[in-house]
Amino acid sequence: MNILIVSMLPNAGESMRSRKREREVVLPDMQPGTYRLLYPLRLRKGAGLNYDCRTAKKMKTDGTLPAGTIVKIDEIKYLSVSVWGRSDDGWLCLYMSHTPYVM
Repeated sequence: MNILIVSMLPNAGESMRSRKREREVVLPDMQPGTYRLLYPLRLRKGAGLNYDCRTAKKMKTDGTLPAGTIVKIDEIKYLSVSVWGRSDDGWLCLYMSHTPYVM
């Protein structure tokens, strides 16, 4: 099952304040579980890019987990064009703008 989110974008040549049209964004149905990172990902204090990055408890780095790391996700949160997962160490982006970051 996929999640459908409708976002509003301006037509070509029009500003956001003028006429708007709807655009469908289909997000994958993701469940809590174990995932492998396809790219290095930063841990965040909350779900979304507006949250600060945090340092992983198990690492002495800036909180970036390397590609190939296996993470256990306990909670899933859907935002407008992204899917975020909460691990013991913080939040990770699992999917954004048609790009999966985990497998």
